[in-house]
Amino acid sequence: MRRRSTTIIGAFGGNNAGDEAILSSISKLIDIADTGRDKNVISLSSNITPDAVEIYRSEFSSFSTARNIVSSAALCISRDLIIGGGQIINGSRVPLYLMFMTSCAALARVTGGRVLMIGVGTNRVHKYFLSSLFANILVRICNSVYVRDAHSKRDLLAIGCREEEISIAPDVVLSGVIGRSQIERDRVVVAIHHHPTEQHLSPKETIDLTIAVASRYPQHKIIVVAHDVRSAFDHGLLSVIASEVRGVETVALRTAEMAVELYSKAALVVSSRMHPLIIGLICGSSVVPISISEKVRDFSASYDLRSIDDSSGYGDMNLLAVENKAKIDTISKRILENRGRLVSIFRDAFGER
Repeated sequence: MRRRSTTIIGAFGGNNAGDEAILSSISKLIDIADTGRDKNVISLSSNITPDAVEIYRSEFSSFSTARNIVSSAALCISRDLIIGGGQIINGSRVPLYLMFMTSCAALARVTGGRVLMIGVGTNRVHKYFLSSLFANILVRICNSVYVRDAHSKRDLLAIGCREEEISIAPDVVLSGVIGRSQIERDRVVVAIHHHPTEQHLSPKETIDLTIAVASRYPQHKIIVVAHDVRSAFDHGLLSVIASEVRGVETVALRTAEMAVELYSKAALVVSSRMHPLIIGLICGSSVVPISISEKVRDFSASYDLRSIDDSSGYGDMNLLAVENKAKIDTISKRILENRGRLVSIFRDAFGER
């Protein structure tokens, strides 16, 4: 009898530690749901690092990219499919990746596979006709759809998707094992966000944040972290910060393992990015969200985390860090509950038929 096989589609490629954490988490959830499965990966990224290719080929049965249509199609036929994680349902005039994912989902379904969309975020889908059309088709093809936040659900409802088709589930990275909070921690991490078209903080505001953190934690190592290592994204800002703020260390994270190793030694994680906050909580750190984006505001509210809205709140950073740290037991319990829900979703989707 042919072994059961699952293919994971996402924006993987070794450029973003959050995306790599998503892939690692989905892989582990598949193993929990059904240990007998082969696992394959299709990357939507157009720029995949050689290290990532080596990892994918060693840890998964097969690997392909969206550019290799024939190979990708072969990994969808008669296989279950997971469209997994991150902001990959994006609006554009010609939504090629959305068309690709829709085609993969249709191919899997017509050949007997099941399709689960989980942990995805959306952006400006409603602004473009083709994006709205293909997102609608994709949602209807999927057996189950779980978005990562209320904003993404509202976005899909706005283009005509039905309420009963879409659920909200915890980010898959929250399925990770919670680390020990008692170990000695000598670092404070500032995980920056820099994007060519979507900025949480300007470069100057990011520098001001780093200075504020360094001044409030003089006894700690201050580590400024890039989660997206592409030069036009976070990584391009690291050298600027290093030259403007004395005494800080800069680190570019390329893998989920690098992120976990660093955050496990952090007393505090400060970020406007969601995945640094999630990984920080899982690793037992205190966190202070910078609630610029709607998804971070939703995340902060869901865990009752005190957050900073703008630079006027930097003076309260120590207090917020202490208050959020005091909630760690409640937060850990909530994370375990969310992990249980994610495991149930995967077992329902891919357990024995």
